[in-house]
Amino acid sequence: MASAVSSLLMPSDDVNTAITEFGDWKSTKAFLDNDPTALTAKVTIHGRTALHVAAVGAQWKLVEKLVQHQHMPANMLAELDLMGCTCLHYVAMGESVNTAKALVAKNPSLTTMLQWAKV
Repeated sequence: MASAVSSLLMPSDDVNTAITEFGDWKSTKAFLDNDPTALTAKVTIHGRTALHVAAVGAQWKLVEKLVQHQHMPANMLAELDLMGCTCLHYVAMGESVNTAKALVAKNPSLTTMLQWAKV
């Protein structure tokens, strides 16, 4: 999976490596502790955040940990990528009910957004 995703990454962005190649909370948390701005940065050529990258990769537990991260602002859960998708769109496509519940618990307005995915 990492090789398919890696072609979509910005060349200088290590948060993608932490998520797509390691895919575990320990590696991702270590990276985010070193660079807290990476949590909210657009890190792919598709305008995705770390949260989007984890969701696109169907790494549900990692998405849940990112949502619970102390520096994750609730409004970031509504962030759209260039496809017009929030993290919740990808979670819904992956049918992860528990992850969807975690997203909506942190930001209930996700269920009332008027923007629709462009895919």
